Amino acid sequence: MKRKLKIGHQMNDGWLDSVRCFLAGVLLMNTNRLKAELRAPSSWRFTVFGVPPSGDLSAIRGNMSIAGFLVFGLVLACCRLGLSPLVAAPGAAAFRESSPGVEHARDVIESEPWSIQIVRLNRHQRDLEFRPMLGFGSRIGLNRLTSQLRLVPREVGRPVAAINGDFYKTEHEAFPGDPRGLFVSGGDLISAPSGGAVFWIGSEGAPRMGEVDSAFEVTVPGGDAVSLGFNEVDGESQAVLFTSAVGAMPMDRRGLVVALESTNEVPLTPIRLGQATTARVAVIRPGGSRIEPAKPWLWLATSSKGVREIKVGSLVTLSFLSTPALNDVKTAIGGGPLLVRGGKALRVTTNKAGQRHPRSALGWNAAHIFLVTVDGRQPGHSVGMTLPELGAYMKSLGCLEAMNLDGGGSTELWMNGRILNNPCYGHERETATSLVVVRKESGRPAGASNQAESEAAKKPGIKAATP
Repeated sequence: MKRKLKIGHQMNDGWLDSVRCFLAGVLLMNTNRLKAELRAPSSWRFTVFGVPPSGDLSAIRGNMSIAGFLVFGLVLACCRLGLSPLVAAPGAAAFRESSPGVEHARDVIESEPWSIQIVRLNRHQRDLEFRPMLGFGSRIGLNRLTSQLRLVPREVGRPVAAINGDFYKTEHEAFPGDPRGLFVSGGDLISAPSGGAVFWIGSEGAPRMGEVDSAFEVTVPGGDAVSLGFNEVDGESQAVLFTSAVGAMPMDRRGLVVALESTNEVPLTPIRLGQATTARVAVIRPGGSRIEPAKPWLWLATSSKGVREIKVGSLVTLSFLSTPALNDVKTAIGGGPLLVRGGKALRVTTNKAGQRHPRSALGWNAAHIFLVTVDGRQPGHSVGMTLPELGAYMKSLGCLEAMNLDGGGSTELWMNGRILNNPCYGHERETATSLVVVRKESGRPAGASNQAESEAAKKPGIKAATP
């Protein structure tokens, strides 16, 4: 839908109140004056914003008073909606249903220009679930979003929509595809939080967002608890745990590398956020060894206290806590910064926040979740948005909460077999993660096997996909 910059407008449940404000603004300014002018329609009927047909310029003063009443009333109507009368009107985008609970709209604002794609999800559609995806399904790496979709397990559901995910290590950095922040898919912890913004599905089934930091720790025999990195190669932690998600890789760091195994019949993996467990040392190798993590491998810095006392059979304690606590969260993906909180656009001052680039974001209110992309770096088509502009746009869609995702060449929105936006490189970029919306074959969320879970499934909120 093509539009020009115009008076703000957002259709919602309060639109009738806005009409009332408009009429009140017209009538309350000068009721008697308005009545007098209405008795002489020939003096203004066709000249509210122009010169009277008679050419009598002295009548313009009265005409302008009518125009002033109209403008004032319209400003009041905008204020009733909480909108600036000088911003674009994103609420006017026309949504069309693509499939049950999934709608799409294209919003074009020619004056910038901006080309915006929006997928709107009904939060009460119980067969829709979120599934974060890595570049190669269960393994970290870089891959096109459409290729990531082919790796969604059939038992998880059928993809109906997807958007690119978190920031990541590029092909020019060590460990390409490593997500910058927290990543949890199907309950499997892949990447630790780094203090940045995170989107997750809460235990009650509702979407949540906030800044999340790691409190991961490891304790070895004779040593103190030290901070624990997770599936990373260039952190500052004295210990790092690697799982099968990293694949085979050389460990080019001095220290000690040990393979861990479970101490009981309960498997050590997958690792769960909020979990605390004890593991047994199965194999010991010097730093620089190639690891192939069929089992979790723990790298320890030579300077770590107690590292020299580690032997095969030694027990180590691992803790995967976060701040705030997101224990047993099944779905989480990083991004940032936060854009809208409690219905208010936040002040954003991060790097490049004031520059216009392609953007991706997600947001929600009580009824819907929105996946949004803004094309950029394409003069004549779409120049992109600043982060404050993106936050204002998400708010105007009706989002009470919203968060930025990776943008630039990564910006991509997919629905029902096709890419909706125009990537700025002219083709898909290989990215690290995506947030996929899947439709379950049955009409009830996976895992609702008892009455308590079934009742939880009735609460608003698209659910987290479970394996």
